[in-house]
Amino acid sequence: MITVFFPDLLFGSCFIVVLSALLGCAAVVDLRTTRVPKKLVFTILAAGVVATLLRGALMGLKGWPTWRLGPNGLWVGLADGFLCALCGFLVGFVVTFALWILGVCGGGDVKLTAAVGAWLGPEKLLVALGLAVVVVLLVLLVRMIPTIFQAKIKGGTRRPARLVTFSLPLAIGCLVILVAYLNIETFRVT
Repeated sequence: MITVFFPDLLFGSCFIVVLSALLGCAAVVDLRTTRVPKKLVFTILAAGVVATLLRGALMGLKGWPTWRLGPNGLWVGLADGFLCALCGFLVGFVVTFALWILGVCGGGDVKLTAAVGAWLGPEKLLVALGLAVVVVLLVLLVRMIPTIFQAKIKGGTRRPARLVTFSLPLAIGCLVILVAYLNIETFRVT
């Protein structure tokens, strides 16, 4: 069941624009340097906590549930927003830390995903990660096809050092899920 994520269309639009801009910066830097700067990650984290607290407060004032504590006013909305951001951060960290241990992603990806979890909460982060994995697999497939043919032609088995960064697929996954929730907002009758 899909629930309301944004208190109104304006807030949802601003939420998406700010997160997309921050993730776009992370993706550009990651594509150029294969690193995500800590300052940028901490900025994304701090902005995510503030945005989620504000979302919780607005949802609480409207009498709508934010995440788990139910519709009980401003203070419960703030607490619920904080719990959502904290759990999203922890889920993002744990999932990508496990991937880091397996050598699938880098340390910057772990921090970035945890910071994005503060924006999305745990459930939406997992959906965004699922979408990001699909994007990564598609990019890998497209990039590996020429590599396979070159290796057969030249007789080598050299493997590229890094075929894809993770920040751009994560940004795409986040954008897809948030736009879907914003469209739900548009058609909701209050």
